[in-house]
Amino acid sequence: SRNVRERRQRRGDADRGRADDAQVHALYGRSISRWWDLVAGVRQDLRPGRAQTWAAVGLQGLAPYRFEVEATAYLGAAGRTHLRVETEYGLLLTNRLVLQPLVELEVYGRSDAERGIGAGLSSIGSGLRIRYEIRRELAPYLGVSWDRKYLGTADLARASGDDIGGLRVVAGLRL
Repeated sequence: SRNVRERRQRRGDADRGRADDAQVHALYGRSISRWWDLVAGVRQDLRPGRAQTWAAVGLQGLAPYRFEVEATAYLGAAGRTHLRVETEYGLLLTNRLVLQPLVELEVYGRSDAERGIGAGLSSIGSGLRIRYEIRRELAPYLGVSWDRKYLGTADLARASGDDIGGLRVVAGLRL
């Protein structure tokens, strides 16, 4: 029998206690090979702007040299498209302490001024996190993240007086 996985994810950014960006993902995955899963589901953008729903399809797995890769394509209302590619690597410092570098790239097919998104390469982010795995399924983490907006997204950010990039401290709980 094939391995089947259900995955829920919440993503968001907050600045000074106010949520700037919030998304909820519900993905169903099915193993297509020993190291790769095909996923499909929905994403709900809660902030910024009005709520928006996207259909999602992607590929997640372990590339050579143990790089974890997630590539997900989204289709939204009015033919909007979005591609997110994320890769990370888990470096075991001890059996429970893991150092994790990561890189994320986002591309949008159309501009959406209400959300501050321009067409084309929207953003690139990288980070370094350290997490302690209480159990494999439960791991608090702390780290730093560098993000930069590009092209039309950077222009929209500048026009609204926002920064186009910077360094942040991140903390969270991996479930």
